[in-house]
Amino acid sequence: MKLQITCPECNRQSLIDSGKVPLGKIKTNCNTCRKQFFIDKGQNVNCCLVQPSADSASEAEQGSWKIDRPEFEGIEYDLNGLGGLIRSGMVTGGTRVLAPNANQYREASKVKELRKFFEQKEKRDG
Repeated sequence: MKLQITCPECNRQSLIDSGKVPLGKIKTNCNTCRKQFFIDKGQNVNCCLVQPSADSASEAEQGSWKIDRPEFEGIEYDLNGLGGLIRSGMVTGGTRVLAPNANQYREASKVKELRKFFEQKEKRDG
């Protein structure tokens, strides 16, 4: 089962493995608008359990990215989700990430697939 999280500010939706989210009230940030908000999967606050569709199954085959920092432990991101963290500054060039199907963590700035997100952040921050 997946947990669909919806930002109450911009309505961006994202999916995460429901088993990786504990019961109870949890503070999170939207990767799009950066608004902080709470989710509670036991009470369906800003989230709900969903069955993955065939489309999300093909996305899962593309793999998930992991971030080597305690606050991101146990959470996997798709490429766009990780890009949002880069653009928001939560993930920096020196942050170590594990690409799908990779055997070891590398600095995010040295991963080809992530360069465009660092370029977008640099353009925006000017």
